[in-house]
Amino acid sequence: MKVEYRSLVEDKIASNAMDKQSTSKVTYSALFKGLIYAAISSLFISAICVVTQYLKNIHPAQLVISQYSGLFLLAIPLVMKEGGDPLGPKELRILLIMRGFFGATNSFLRFYSLQHLPIGEAAVIFSTFPAVVSIFACVCLNESCGFVQTIATLLIMIGVTLIAKPPFLFQLTSSYSSTLYTTSQNNDRLYGVITSCTSTLFRSCQIIIIRKLKETHPSIIMLNFAWVAIIESVIIAVILDAFCLPSTITEWLLMLMLPLLAFGAQLTLALSLKTEEAGPVSVVRAALEVILPMIWQLLFFSEIPDIWTVIASLLVLVSVTAIGLLGFVELKVNLIDSFCWVHSTYTVKSERNQTQILGASAYNGVMQQRPNDSIRVLWYYQWIYFALLNWLFEGDFTSYGYRSITFLLTNDGNMEDKDPMWDVFPKMAKCHFEKYGPSGHLEKWDALCLLPLNLINDKIFLFLWIWLLFLLVITVTSAIFHALLFISPNVRFWFIVLSNTSFNPSDMEVLTDNLSFGDWFLLHLFKQNVDVIVARMITKDLIQAALKREKPQCVLTEV
Repeated sequence: MKVEYRSLVEDKIASNAMDKQSTSKVTYSALFKGLIYAAISSLFISAICVVTQYLKNIHPAQLVISQYSGLFLLAIPLVMKEGGDPLGPKELRILLIMRGFFGATNSFLRFYSLQHLPIGEAAVIFSTFPAVVSIFACVCLNESCGFVQTIATLLIMIGVTLIAKPPFLFQLTSSYSSTLYTTSQNNDRLYGVITSCTSTLFRSCQIIIIRKLKETHPSIIMLNFAWVAIIESVIIAVILDAFCLPSTITEWLLMLMLPLLAFGAQLTLALSLKTEEAGPVSVVRAALEVILPMIWQLLFFSEIPDIWTVIASLLVLVSVTAIGLLGFVELKVNLIDSFCWVHSTYTVKSERNQTQILGASAYNGVMQQRPNDSIRVLWYYQWIYFALLNWLFEGDFTSYGYRSITFLLTNDGNMEDKDPMWDVFPKMAKCHFEKYGPSGHLEKWDALCLLPLNLINDKIFLFLWIWLLFLLVITVTSAIFHALLFISPNVRFWFIVLSNTSFNPSDMEVLTDNLSFGDWFLLHLFKQNVDVIVARMITKDLIQAALKREKPQCVLTEV
């Protein structure tokens, strides 16, 4: 079985029946809407970077408290609606706490780096986390690390080095219009780069844990994430004596905007992944999360990136895009091939039950599945030697041969006619497949599965249908014949006469009249399993005994 695949588009609008043209318009609208959601999510994330730059007087721990206090309040209604234990399953609570710890530490380091680096450079480093996730997945989850991932990771390391601008490689000069001047304090730049890179490490650990929490509802994960982040940040703020009130109304408003922006980023990201393919979403996010902070850096802070920052941004952007599209373009065919073979494929019944119209769908039964459509699961080809054929074929095998032969004899090459051999053994089917993408989100794939084995199966089962029909005729004839042997002595007489031509038919008639069916059947089996001469002698003795029984006996009495 060979497989072609694409990401699954869950288009709820297409649930209503509509013609081909309107369906295409709705589908393109939904695809465009998914990219818009991804762009809005990136816009919210870049806005958080700008807000953090404006709040340099507020300690990062206090910013984390502000952000996750709002998320905690927003997550409570979702958890109440979901029901269950708000702390999550007992066996997963340690992982939930670890996820909160890594997430809170990631946010703290992220805010710190944004206060010590230009937001464009910090955003470039933040966007490298898919490469780190790939490395962690190779180490922690035993996932393969291919050639593209290796090259992309090396390019990202070069890009981060260009962003860091270590003194032994770069001679820092003062220029009022350059990024180098605005970050002339080497220690601040060093701390910013270190915290940015460390932030990506903690974010990657967070993604790995999220993969292990795939059975837990997202609202429960968010709630536990929020309270752990609040406790951790309060402890950090107390130790560092970092509590301070915003000094202006603008700072108060920006503090209140943080949780709203974070919630909006998560919500629009979820919507984008529901209405658009994961590959394009990754490309849009990777591009905008690098480009938008660069634009805001220039517009709001008048900081012009130098040539090395631009080169680093391009290297990271290309590498992250390649990693984001890696699963979209190079999903291993052997993996999904084996999955669809072992699990099952299916065709949409609503299309199967209609006469195929040329151009209305790619293949018979291969179409977009709407909520009201039923499907036919194709799992017989793994268990091809089972005997319950008609049950496996959902009642189609009984008439399969007749319909196929009729179609082959009457069809004149008209492609619009429904081929029963394709109906029962489709050469193209569908299969659902789910995997985790580079960003840690669950990706759903709608695979088009090519089933070349069915090119042979339809002929084999046509031959089997003819052979089984022949066996059925033989079996029914044999059953009727044996029933007649059991019921009628005349049939038994003619059967034994034809099989014993050396005896007089009148003698054989006497024998069959005096033997019950059980005696006759025993004699028949005895003749088949002994020597012919012995069988003939025994039959002759039985005939003589039967003749003696039929002779009238004289009774003498004394007078």
